[in-house]
Amino acid sequence: MRSGWGVLLKPAARRGLLCFGPQRGRNVTFCAPRHWLDGHGGPPGGTTSPRARGPEEAGPLDPARALGRMLERYLRAYGPAAPDDFARWWGTGTPEVRAALRELGEAVEATSVEGHRAWALREDVEEMARPAADDAPVVRLLPGFDPYVVGVSRQLASLLPDPALRPKVSRTAGWISPVLVVDGLIGGVWTARPARRTEVEVETFVPLRPGLRRRVAEEAEALLASGDHEVVVRFA
Repeated sequence: MRSGWGVLLKPAARRGLLCFGPQRGRNVTFCAPRHWLDGHGGPPGGTTSPRARGPEEAGPLDPARALGRMLERYLRAYGPAAPDDFARWWGTGTPEVRAALRELGEAVEATSVEGHRAWALREDVEEMARPAADDAPVVRLLPGFDPYVVGVSRQLASLLPDPALRPKVSRTAGWISPVLVVDGLIGGVWTARPARRTEVEVETFVPLRPGLRRRVAEEAEALLASGDHEVVVRFA
């Protein structure tokens, strides 16, 4: 008990005795899969996943099939991604991931992202290929550890105006900063300090014209405003 909790949790999880349970505020919970999955692929009384396991699959899956299921869920969150991205994340070999891709068949589609060959779920590729409704730039303030940034950690430099800025996004000890994204590219990082009013400070990596600054302020207001609580945005 004097060691880290992982000494107890990891072996139990590997044996199929333990999984993450429902979130309780800021705290995580753990439970037995048979209780969380309820024999039907989802939490008791809750919603199921897009590809929930039916009652006939309530028992252990064949390892190759199970890896395909995990790859499918990974691509839903982090796709497009290359086989070695998933292999690094899951801790397995690339040949096993390629076999899992073949198992998914027509559910996945090969894409090219900035010259990198990657795979995504076919339904997501159709959504990504859909033209924008207008020519206005897409401005987003993404939280720390957002899947958009985590999923491209190995190709992060391709989203930055200068590769030397990488340590501001992917920081010491694996911390991923909240980022400002403009048309898919990382244009800065930001922090929010709530008090009597929420102060948002945006450190920009590229010059932002007044119109874009207004869009950033609107995004911050939409994310963080509540009631009469004021949101103030400052640019560094």
